[in-house]
Amino acid sequence: MKKVYLSYNDIHTDCIKLANIIKKKYKPKKLLILNEKELITGSIIANILNIKDVKLIEIKEYKGILTKERLVIISDHNYFETNYKIIKKIIPNCKIISLYTKTKTKKYVDISLYNFKSNEELIFPWELK
Repeated sequence: MKKVYLSYNDIHTDCIKLANIIKKKYKPKKLLILNEKELITGSIIANILNIKDVKLIEIKEYKGILTKERLVIISDHNYFETNYKIIKKIIPNCKIISLYTKTKTKKYVDISLYNFKSNEELIFPWELK
């Protein structure tokens, strides 16, 4: 598997690009972050979009989130196909946004900045030891 190393600068720059796309397309009022690994990207995007209603959620919490508000769900990269299917079933009018996608799971995301091949492993700076 080919490793792709991302820097903080890469991620920050990509978050700004992605936030500008989100702002033009959706104008969300609420942002959900899928897990603690996405706190950095989620908080950068929330700050750029001036969203104050930001929540970090676990999959068991999805059912309590049924909403008609403009809602986006942020992910760094979408490896977890099952989670996205569950989210769309429970919160059908949400928009799932992923900074990076893989070819196999791109179809579950409404907006993605970059698509990587399935044989590429993304290494985020906070994953380095």
